[in-house]
Amino acid sequence: MKAYVGVTDAGWHRYLAARPSLSEVNFWRPGGSREFRVLSVGEPFFFKTHYPHNRVVGGGFYSGFRALRVSEAWEFFGEANGVASLEHMRQRVARYRRGPIAPNEDPVIGCVFLRDVKYLPLDEPAEPPPGFASNIVQGKGYDLE
Repeated sequence: MKAYVGVTDAGWHRYLAARPSLSEVNFWRPGGSREFRVLSVGEPFFFKTHYPHNRVVGGGFYSGFRALRVSEAWEFFGEANGVASLEHMRQRVARYRRGPIAPNEDPVIGCVFLRDVKYLPLDEPAEPPPGFASNIVQGKGYDLE
């Protein structure tokens, strides 16, 4: 069995942690060209915030991957994308792509679908796992065997 620790921003985490009824979320990636093949369906996926907070703040179970246009991801997941609106999502994607998205542009993002998501209490985050370097940008897989 494998597990994955994905790096996320604190805004995505805080937004979703404040909405515990959203048990299925989209852990989207700003680029849609690389498929996520680290886990099999049902394996654990944990969220770790960026350095300097650098803490595991929750997790869920991997349920699939799909490259979708930003508008499609919003239509399918809505607030479970970790933002309040399609416009906020476009802004967040643009921030991580390091460039604006043109008004008529609808870029493809990578959508990692997670179910049964839970969040650690905000005052009790966990240390990152052993060997998780501060320069890891997207995440790291672990063999649990």
